[in-house]
Amino acid sequence: MATQGSNLTLGGALVTTGLLGGLYYGFSVAVMPGLRATDDATFVATMQSINDAIVNPAFMVVFLGAPTLTAAAAWQWRERPGVRRLLFAALALHLAGLGMTAGANVPLNEALDRAGDPAKLAPNQLAEARAAYQEPWTRRHLLRTGLTVGALSCLAAAGLVAGRRPAGKRSAEAAEGRGIAAPGADARPFSRARDASAR
Repeated sequence: MATQGSNLTLGGALVTTGLLGGLYYGFSVAVMPGLRATDDATFVATMQSINDAIVNPAFMVVFLGAPTLTAAAAWQWRERPGVRRLLFAALALHLAGLGMTAGANVPLNEALDRAGDPAKLAPNQLAEARAAYQEPWTRRHLLRTGLTVGALSCLAAAGLVAGRRPAGKRSAEAAEGRGIAAPGADARPFSRARDASAR
């Protein structure tokens, strides 16, 4: 049964996933294309700086909060199959994105950091560090962006489905409005009403 708390959890999952997807999308369409035109030293120094700066509380709340709130919402809405299926799909996409980040993007970030200070690297070292990082990281980032946008779509659909009354409840309310018992409902109150009117 939906409660104010379950609605807030679903809303929180939607907002944090939207923020995460927006961040990933920004990198995909602006940051990485912009850096592609820079020289090797600028590229390496910039990505090292970004990778260091992004590990902050504001990012981590969104990065970890999105899948956590999605999982919580899936549990809270477990009695609504239509909503539950969409939330579990969103959670699966989130987990795939987390796996991609932990298994691919983070190790590439760490390898780039180990390359050392760009100011102290020879041109061939900078070129090698960039070549080992740029294309593999970008491909995997595009994939996790797609996974996060997919999770966002599932959450948005879940919100729409959650806003509808369950079919059984709608039938019961319609039957009550017509003064008849819905299928499977207790017909005795209607019987008592008819008996009272007969007397």
